[in-house]
Amino acid sequence: MKRTKPNPESPSPEFLNLVSWGCDRQTLSSLIEGAREAKPDPSQLETLGGEQREIRAKLATIRKAAGDIQGLMSTFAGNMATLFNGPPPYPDLPHLIRAFADQFESVALYSGTPDSKGKPSAITQKSEGMPEAILAGYVLFATGSYHDPEVSAVLGKFDSATHRRWRERHEAFVKVFCEKFRESTPKPSNPQKPTSNQ
Repeated sequence: MKRTKPNPESPSPEFLNLVSWGCDRQTLSSLIEGAREAKPDPSQLETLGGEQREIRAKLATIRKAAGDIQGLMSTFAGNMATLFNGPPPYPDLPHLIRAFADQFESVALYSGTPDSKGKPSAITQKSEGMPEAILAGYVLFATGSYHDPEVSAVLGKFDSATHRRWRERHEAFVKVFCEKFRESTPKPSNPQKPTSNQ
């Protein structure tokens, strides 16, 4: 069900709640405005779509290399090399390589690459999903919770249940943005504890 778009001139109670729970007012306003105004860019999606098979093939090669390295490390020759040369300098290398592939894929999936069944993701079909994911990631970073009712209200696009279903389907992607905010932004000091865990 579509919602009525909120009036940007007068902050809603939901907006004020998010601010009281730790969101910076200016950052939150900017992210909401970007999410409301975002429009699909078909030319960008077509360009990204041309790279889909190549990205998938390279990620498969990277993951195979991680498996091969792990296999070599556990062979007799690998054990002998450890015995004579000491432990490998990067014992977690296979795990790190797989983690890189997973992290890259989590972004590539949402910028034009289809999901594991070969179908374009919802966020690819509607590029406005990217700013919504950034906003949801910021709210998670700043408050420690998703606050689906408040986020859906300030966006004014869908009701809380619809937004929550969207966010649950794209939770990994939302968390990518949460981590990016965590890496680049100091945590707000003394945010109030949220009263809701949604």
